[in-house]
Amino acid sequence: MKKNIATVSMIITCMILFGSSGSISYASHNSDLSIKSNSLYYVTTNSNPLNPPAVTVATDGSGDFNCDGASDQVEINQAIDFVANNADFTIVYLKGPATYTLDEPILMQSNVTLTGDSTTKVQLKDLAGWWTKYKPLISQKDAEWDPWGHESDFLSNVEIYGFELSGGIQTEPTGDNYIPLIHFMNPSNITIHDMYLHNSRWDIIRLTGSDFNTSIKSKVYNNLIMYSGHEGICFVGVTDFEAYNNEIYITRTNCGIRVKDGDHFSLHGNTIGNSLTNNPSGYAGILVENSHVPIGDAEIYENFIYGKCGGINLNGYDGVYPTGSRQGVHIHHNRIYKSRNRVAYYTDGSITPLDGGIRINGFDNTIIEYNIIEGGDKDGIVYEGSA
Repeated sequence: MKKNIATVSMIITCMILFGSSGSISYASHNSDLSIKSNSLYYVTTNSNPLNPPAVTVATDGSGDFNCDGASDQVEINQAIDFVANNADFTIVYLKGPATYTLDEPILMQSNVTLTGDSTTKVQLKDLAGWWTKYKPLISQKDAEWDPWGHESDFLSNVEIYGFELSGGIQTEPTGDNYIPLIHFMNPSNITIHDMYLHNSRWDIIRLTGSDFNTSIKSKVYNNLIMYSGHEGICFVGVTDFEAYNNEIYITRTNCGIRVKDGDHFSLHGNTIGNSLTNNPSGYAGILVENSHVPIGDAEIYENFIYGKCGGINLNGYDGVYPTGSRQGVHIHHNRIYKSRNRVAYYTDGSITPLDGGIRINGFDNTIIEYNIIEGGDKDGIVYEGSA
């Protein structure tokens, strides 16, 4: 760790301390900063004044934690550790303009906000050789990398916003579980917004519950997402979430937004698009598929989807619950333009058509109204009934 003691000392001396028993101590040999007081008021001179207090990470020597352009996750994770263990601090701020280069993941902890300047870029180093499946750029501390998560994994009250996150230039195949950008397991109260996220080999954002019924009370919004290797945004085995006002372009092997075994959610105001002229790639703009969880409270509205192989697709499969238990989805006021036609061929010999403006399979009592579907290669609305 390269610690800028002068900056920390400046922040300490700017504090106004009231009360007879207040004390401040700083151990320069590690990242421990202990602040004790009956009443403590913070006045900082940081270039980005934040309330509540933040620790800063920088590449020019001006931060509380300072990076040198190699293995920068070391200092970022030290800053996260510090904030997680000091209740008076809640924010890790990545100062820009700067590029922070990773060769291992950033590990978030509960009750920590990770943010930065709009000129801040966090990137996996090119040709990193991450041949470990499900290993993300940003994950959580003490969790195993797994597509579904484990009951022991837990993360709550985390916010990520304001900077660029890139998977860099890699050679791992797209859509084959390598290098998601953000993956949290058994999360609660997660907010990811106002980010520029691009160049993953798997999902860009993935929130997963291990028991198919995890209430996450989370929001993903106002993000620009490009060149995902698989999903742009993926929710698996979770309930109580919202994704809105995201722009998602060029999903190379699957969907813009995918919900698998989810309930009580809203997807609205998103723009999801692929090329209108190149050969079609990927799958639907929005895919909802349930095999383990009954669904009864979902709304998909005011999305603009173009150039995808299918606009909005609801797939229900017989599993623990019969297909008739999936119902109550309201699809309205979406615009779906030039839905492309493609067929998926599977190793077991089965074939799935990837087309249609809105395709319903195995979802009963679905309301579809006030949508504009135009210029598609095939049908506007396809209903295949219960399986």
